[in-house]
Amino acid sequence: MAKPVTRRFGDLRVYLDTSTTSTPTFEMPCGFTDKSLELTADASDIAVPDCDDPDGAIWNERDIRTRNARVTGQGVLAMESSEEWRSFFLNGSRLVRVEINAPAADGGGYWQGRAVLTSWRIDGTLGDKLKSNVEMSNDGEWVWTAATA
Repeated sequence: MAKPVTRRFGDLRVYLDTSTTSTPTFEMPCGFTDKSLELTADASDIAVPDCDDPDGAIWNERDIRTRNARVTGQGVLAMESSEEWRSFFLNGSRLVRVEINAPAADGGGYWQGRAVLTSWRIDGTLGDKLKSNVEMSNDGEWVWTAATA
């Protein structure tokens, strides 16, 4: 049995566009100890009968109606990133990139598109560091770009 090709935590990279010009400048916010990219689709279902066997079991067919991308991250509240989160929350949609840092042969590349910061929570517990939790949801289409090497 061959072992699977795997990647480490640091190979899932979340970038925010921090530029004020039309040329994106991507930076990774600091502080994540957990992060995720969730891609979902909303489908409509319809039961399609078999015309040759009207009494037979009917199979459902599905059409995709919408696609969604959701990025979450949590970890310590890194004060050097807090201004970016505040600005993102207050100023609306922003370009986001989520990269799987791997060669093209191993499925590497990135998803990119606009997103809104739908949640930013700061938690504190006595005797512990402040924690930050963020959630971003797509604002339009996200496009996959495969790694070049």
